Amino acid sequence: MSDVSCAYIVSTSMINALGESTAAVAAAIRANISAVAETQFLSQDSHPIKMANVDADYLPPLEAKLCLADMHECQRRILRLAGAALNSLKQQLPPEYPIPIVCALPEILPNIRSAWQGNPLEQLSLQSGIKFDDTLSLVAEIGRAGGVHAVKHAFKLINSGHDLVLVAGFDSYWDEEILASLDKDERLLVQDAVDGFTPGEGAAAILLASPRFASQIQGLKLALHLPGIAQEEGHRYSDQPYRGDGLSKAFKSALTGSAEPIDTLWTSYIYDSFGAKELGIALTRSTKSLMENLEVYHPADCLGDLGAAAGPTLMALVHQLATSGKLQGQHHLISCSSDLGYRAAVRASLTKG
Repeated sequence: MSDVSCAYIVSTSMINALGESTAAVAAAIRANISAVAETQFLSQDSHPIKMANVDADYLPPLEAKLCLADMHECQRRILRLAGAALNSLKQQLPPEYPIPIVCALPEILPNIRSAWQGNPLEQLSLQSGIKFDDTLSLVAEIGRAGGVHAVKHAFKLINSGHDLVLVAGFDSYWDEEILASLDKDERLLVQDAVDGFTPGEGAAAILLASPRFASQIQGLKLALHLPGIAQEEGHRYSDQPYRGDGLSKAFKSALTGSAEPIDTLWTSYIYDSFGAKELGIALTRSTKSLMENLEVYHPADCLGDLGAAAGPTLMALVHQLATSGKLQGQHHLISCSSDLGYRAAVRASLTKG
């Protein structure tokens, strides 16, 4: 069996501060609506911290068994977000067998983020009511780049004969201790700050299909190609010199074999100076593979930083807008950078069939 060169998004779901579905969020972003607002959390200078958060009334309650588990409150919120996104896809999953899921979770950051408590696959299955294939599923706590990393593993599963794989990401900053640590490190875009980012939260999932399965579906399709994966040695928490090599390598790898230049870029860039420098370097080094009038979207201004949910959210938005004719371009690049060394990019192309 030869390796497939692409896989197809056949369905998506999400929840974040802009809405409870991919279509709603896509429409809000096209209208340039921002969900960023002041919260109950205060900075060290007693200014309200701005975030893009989901109204808790829109989140399903935590399953009874999970309420008894020993876990951080932020993890409980992430599970509720995840349950909302996964439940939206539940009816489209094959009922006859457990499905593999490849999932991105929050990044473990020094003195800020702690490791996930308990078994995430069991917890996600309980909260969503979906049975996952434990032997084939994979969870990675690597933040923003995790969703695109997940696509690479999904390709391995599709090449081994699986027609459908769930790719997902879930994250939240709705936590007093996490926000206090970020504020102490002067990373939040609070009043009088000249550099920083706006926290957000969300959950997103895409159902990725093999070419054989996708061929049964008529109409426009969005194909994902093999992602480019790299490491940035000089990342934000490293003592190594920062040269911006990681994202540039991810771009180059993702764009290998592309016959057409990229006309649209979607990125997890969060509007801080570190990310701006990195993105600028990657774009400069990939000029020959990009259209001169490249459209660039970085919806963190509308959604805040989605963390581990960024990759699946961006892929789902491209699928929604491209297949509905709301994006003029046919050749897209989605890129994500974690706070630590993980970098990833994936090319997406619009096809008919």
